[in-house]
Amino acid sequence: MTILAAQVSDAQVVLSDRFSASTFWDEIRRFGATQFNYLGAVMTIISKQEPREDDADNPVRIAFGAACPPDVMEHLERRFGFICLEGFGMTEIGLAVHDAIDYRKTGSCGRVLDD
Repeated sequence: MTILAAQVSDAQVVLSDRFSASTFWDEIRRFGATQFNYLGAVMTIISKQEPREDDADNPVRIAFGAACPPDVMEHLERRFGFICLEGFGMTEIGLAVHDAIDYRKTGSCGRVLDD
């Protein structure tokens, strides 16, 4: 989904050789990334990095992914100054439900619609 979304919106994608919590924010800054995709474990690992004075000095506006614990999500949003959007889907069907920027509920994804 990361590559497809970038392709249809004429955006760029940066793929690292491997994830490293100690260099994650340096790579974000070097490439000017305005969003990144995650799985819950990555967010927990990032949240455990020692705070730095430049934590909030980054170009990220949105992080999109799944299974980020609510307390970790709130901590990272405050510390780094971006918002998290959670989604749920499968390889076979893509995204089934996801948050919207104007409607988010920590610990949930999507919303119930009126009949």
